[in-house]
Amino acid sequence: MLALRNKHILLTREEKDAKQFADLITAYGGTPYFLPLIKIVFRPVGVESTKKAARADWLVFTSVNGVRSFFSTYQGEPLKAKMAAVGVQTAHEIERYGYHTSVVPKIQDGEALARLLQMVVGQEERVLVVRGQLAKPTIIYGLKNKGINVEALTTYDTIMPKEAIREAKALPNLVFDYVTLTSPSTATHLRAVMEACTISYRKVACIGPRTNERAIQLGLTPTVTADSYSTNGLVKAMLIEEAHKHERNI
Repeated sequence: MLALRNKHILLTREEKDAKQFADLITAYGGTPYFLPLIKIVFRPVGVESTKKAARADWLVFTSVNGVRSFFSTYQGEPLKAKMAAVGVQTAHEIERYGYHTSVVPKIQDGEALARLLQMVVGQEERVLVVRGQLAKPTIIYGLKNKGINVEALTTYDTIMPKEAIREAKALPNLVFDYVTLTSPSTATHLRAVMEACTISYRKVACIGPRTNERAIQLGLTPTVTADSYSTNGLVKAMLIEEAHKHERNI
């Protein structure tokens, strides 16, 4: 069943990361459009950070981009640390680099991960949290409050692409059925772009509660929010919304 037939859906994540998302939308009959509203810029893992990673008993990754940015520039010895990930996709990315993930919360959330780590990290163990510059300090504070030795390592920056406004102005002149937001940053940057040009849409679809919260703060009222924090979950949420709309119209 092509539940998204004739639906025009705007994708706002980086285009190289949106292909699978777009293919899934197309498989359900929808038409995806690309407007990348975030760009991930890796920071090099320097000498001192390499030493900290080598000494750490735990490496904690708060996103897929944290994993990619860390391992793409880390040039130290093979790591002996146990690995923790904020969610399943992040854990899968860690495993791509040949490491096993010991801790993954059932709910993809910093607070949930902090609670799990509080139970398994020893008082004498050292924890290094790998994150982006916009990450909330939830895990850091959660571990420090338990007296655990924890430090942060910022390995990437999330910025708005310089060409975002130009590309937004070049979008087809139509009303999008859904604008999809896959992070709080995409919500922030969408609002910034909309200050410069008009993007017409009917519904906003968010990948999870943090993105939903940020969208509400910016006046981008979400219609649907994914239960599982993935693009598959986001498509599922849109399918459920379309099914409910069909039921309301019967």
